[in-house]
Amino acid sequence: MTHLTLENLDVRHGQLRAVKHVSISIAKSEILALVGANGAGKSTLLRAIAGAHRPASGRIMVSGTDITPLQSFQRVAAGISLVPEGRKLFQDMSVEENLIVGGISARKGGWTVAKIFEAFPNLVKRRHAKTGTLSGGEQQATAIGRALMSNPEILLLDEISLGLSPAAVDLVYASLEIAKAGTTLVLVEQDLSRAMNFATRIVCMLEGQFVLDAQTQDVTREQITEAYFGNRGRGH
Repeated sequence: MTHLTLENLDVRHGQLRAVKHVSISIAKSEILALVGANGAGKSTLLRAIAGAHRPASGRIMVSGTDITPLQSFQRVAAGISLVPEGRKLFQDMSVEENLIVGGISARKGGWTVAKIFEAFPNLVKRRHAKTGTLSGGEQQATAIGRALMSNPEILLLDEISLGLSPAAVDLVYASLEIAKAGTTLVLVEQDLSRAMNFATRIVCMLEGQFVLDAQTQDVTREQITEAYFGNRGRGH
């Protein structure tokens, strides 16, 4: 069953076309990893889906309903939640307070503050600490927890392992094993090994377009790398 559909989506930064008429259908509970070089348009695409960046043209649909006109807060109500690059936490608020903020416009569902602390046990002792004092891994766990508090059906994760130690990334992905139950995940990930081990589907972007779309089990690292670099990759 198709859950998220993009039809001829075009997203611009001024005159620059960051995303060029991309189309894709993503099934319910699918885990899609979006890979590609810096500047390929991955983060812009996630922001467009979440409503943080208005597309120039095209449509975004959730379960057949056109949500393109909706504001970002309305898309949260429609079941979409974004964990942005850089996390964007309220630094002077505690972990628990950030989670509570995430639940203000929550849909009905099973995610509560208590459930978040079960999923992210490394946050329990930091419950009342200001997020500005947390490690990178703890901040990322808090950001994911805050997004889950809205009880999303579609969770968008932008560069969740960026700047984290391998041990911290292990913890983040372990928690996502719990979060992914019944949820459609779209994640931007620079670590190709992580992407291939976690996702069921890999999509590679190059210069604002999709240049590879395959089930993870049906594609090799070499094929992804070639798509990742385009013509540059074929010369190596």
